[in-house]
Amino acid sequence: MSKAFISLPKTVIQRSKYRILGLVGQGQFGRVFCAIHRKTGHLVALKELERQRFSTHKFLRELRFLLSLQHPNIVTCQAIEHTLTGRYLEMDYCEGGTLRNLIQSEVPLSLVQSLKLIADVLAGLEHAHSRGIVHCDIKPENILLNLDTTGWIARISDFGIARLSQELGSLALGETGSPAYMAPERFYGQYSPASDLYAVGILLFELIVGRRPFSGSPGELMSAHLNHPVNVPDTVPFLLRSTISTALQKLPARRFASAAEMLASIRVATEVHNLVQDGSSPISRPAVVLSDFSSLITQQEPLQAPAISLAVVSEQVYQASGAQVCCQTYASDALTGDILHQRQMQLNAPVEALMLRPQGCFVLTKFCQHNAVIYSIYCLPRTQTLASFSDYQTESFLEGYKLLSLECADLTTAIDPQGRWIAIVKSAITPDVEGNQTTFQILQLPNLQPVKPPVTCCFPSQLLALDSRYVMAISTRLGDEGTVFKIFNRRGSFIGALNLPMPLHLVTLSATFPYRLFAIEEKNPTSGLLIDLKPFRVFAIKLDIAPAFITATSWGYIMADRQGNIILLDPDGQRIGAFMVPAAPSAIATFEDYGMAIATWSGNQATLYRVDLRKIISLLSS
Repeated sequence: MSKAFISLPKTVIQRSKYRILGLVGQGQFGRVFCAIHRKTGHLVALKELERQRFSTHKFLRELRFLLSLQHPNIVTCQAIEHTLTGRYLEMDYCEGGTLRNLIQSEVPLSLVQSLKLIADVLAGLEHAHSRGIVHCDIKPENILLNLDTTGWIARISDFGIARLSQELGSLALGETGSPAYMAPERFYGQYSPASDLYAVGILLFELIVGRRPFSGSPGELMSAHLNHPVNVPDTVPFLLRSTISTALQKLPARRFASAAEMLASIRVATEVHNLVQDGSSPISRPAVVLSDFSSLITQQEPLQAPAISLAVVSEQVYQASGAQVCCQTYASDALTGDILHQRQMQLNAPVEALMLRPQGCFVLTKFCQHNAVIYSIYCLPRTQTLASFSDYQTESFLEGYKLLSLECADLTTAIDPQGRWIAIVKSAITPDVEGNQTTFQILQLPNLQPVKPPVTCCFPSQLLALDSRYVMAISTRLGDEGTVFKIFNRRGSFIGALNLPMPLHLVTLSATFPYRLFAIEEKNPTSGLLIDLKPFRVFAIKLDIAPAFITATSWGYIMADRQGNIILLDPDGQRIGAFMVPAAPSAIATFEDYGMAIATWSGNQATLYRVDLRKIISLLSS
């Protein structure tokens, strides 16, 4: 991954109106890139068409196909990009990757979900076939995915070897094809719309059964497709066994007469399935071993009040309770043994958040006064460097550590990981002379010098410093309730926007992969999304709990719900462990590689636990 968030490889495209976000695939005739328009921020896929492998005739032929296909289940062409280095088709971008990625992921597909994807493919094929175009290479790698509020939408891509129906008898056999999905007649150079339906039958078999009906070398696959009958397991619902058997007939004339006819069969099977609910639940995963929490505890101590925020750095633990911040210094980085120092810092307003940076602990407070709210930001340096700190400090003493106070209707902030700048979005109590109410600005630290005048924006639900160069504002769109990720550089200049069709919250930056996020769907709180920003890709993660807290670690993620259930995930979202704490968590934090601090609150009892997660991680490796 390049050092810049959106850098343009000079060897790929020069003087282009697009910025390259990354390579997303290798097509038959060249590479495919995720790119963002420099001015509009619109996301596209750029399909490179190599001159040596894709002649002008083939280029114009594919373009003719693509321009004639306009359907929600087909990846369409928007324009042509000519540069000094080559030709590129500007295509719809599909952030969900390929169906092959989904099949191989840890997220099980229910029968209904599988049938919905097949129905999408058949709807796209019906549109193509009605225009005399046969795809000839239907397979999971050529089915791309977009995400909407109902789940995945399948879209057919790569018409690079599609045949116009009037050309079917004139083209040579060996152009391309995937033997695992090829109809028997394909091996003899014969093609028709029924060939595509055979491939969809293989795809349907694979999604439901979990494997393809035939396997082996290309020669073995050819023999199987030509001679071996398809045995559909009895575990497949009857109507779908009939659908698969018809689609996989050896003779094209015995298959479905059209994609529309096969689609109708799929819809009937879906309706019957929804009525009887036979086999509709996803394939269950192996249960995660629930670890004994008591065996993980290294130390516990009572708290005077419930902690609403925790932050751990080296041998220090910061706890925020109401308007008070407590800093405890331990004898070791493992936070074990005696407390060497404990200092209470009393602020004049409740603490909203603690943010650790190299120069100290930043504290955000919020004080409501009449129709206005006063937000203050402090930077409390490492206490061991302040010999003048006594055991208890008041607001008057801490005034010297206050960076700023703002009177506004609302405020959200993000601080660069190195502590060099702070991004602020504030909503003014009254609009300015131009009618603007919400502004975005970046201030240099520690002198708070603006890098440029503020710019207007929508108020985000969250600001996130991606690294020392970029900050992201996360907003829920009005009307369709989607989520917009707006990216700015450290100079405050807008770079681009990425969109997802559902509202998200608890967006957390990965500690392992640059520009990777984990987020939770607001309307489906047990559904998580892994989001890669460069290039833009989305992976669905099924959770056992509805997280209220998420923190990233060097080995993955820790998630906790309000009931005390805690699960551990690896960097790709796979579950690796779970345990339960005896009371509701109020805050969590991590330290070292496998240390975790958990603050709980039950009745009138607040407790701080420190646990060692190495026992769970070691079980995984063993």
